[in-house]
Amino acid sequence: HDIAVGGPFMNQHILRVGPLQGGKIIWDFQEILTAFGEFDPAGLGKISYDNKGQLLDSAQEGLPRHIVHVLLPGNFFMQVYRWENHLNVRIRTGIVATSTAIRATTLA
Repeated sequence: HDIAVGGPFMNQHILRVGPLQGGKIIWDFQEILTAFGEFDPAGLGKISYDNKGQLLDSAQEGLPRHIVHVLLPGNFFMQVYRWENHLNVRIRTGIVATSTAIRATTLA
């Protein structure tokens, strides 16, 4: 399963993140961050990929960390913890729902 975010608050761009096994980090249908590093998402904020972050599930404490950090307009912050065959996700946003909606979708 992947998670994808996009829409008007991102100027119609789409970010999609999948697990380590069979998944990728995709920006507008193009693979990015195949290794740890940073990506400039069309001047909208910052996307970084590293091994730093507080775990959401202590069961993964001894495993290597692969975390995508996303900061986008409207104080949208997301951390995607990539594991072999699943994701853990933390999302914080300051965007107030109006006619512009934020949708995070899990994709099979």
